[in-house]
Amino acid sequence: MKPTPILLCLAITAHAAPAAPRSKGASSAAPPAATAGPVTSTQLHALRWRAIGPANMGGRVADIAAPPADASTLYVALGTGGLFKTSNHGTTWKPIFDDQLVASIGAVAVAPSRPDVV
Repeated sequence: MKPTPILLCLAITAHAAPAAPRSKGASSAAPPAATAGPVTSTQLHALRWRAIGPANMGGRVADIAAPPADASTLYVALGTGGLFKTSNHGTTWKPIFDDQLVASIGAVAVAPSRPDVV
């Protein structure tokens, strides 16, 4: 798999030197950005792939479902366990599968004829 330019920019930016500390009376304006030349092939070959996501798989969304007539309600199934519902466009979430014997959810759907059946 070839890296995309966006990933390369993120990787190069992640290895940039930290900014120098400001003196106590320094202005809060950002210093002018340093100009850099083009990235060399040596710099590109020095880059290594690394995981940039969370350290564990917690919070992996397996599926999302919504009743067709209610845009404010969503159901989100998590691959690591649980089914959550929001009725206010995602402002707050309520677990609705915590009392079940099985935690992992692979898919979720809302019955088109009865939106109260999930």
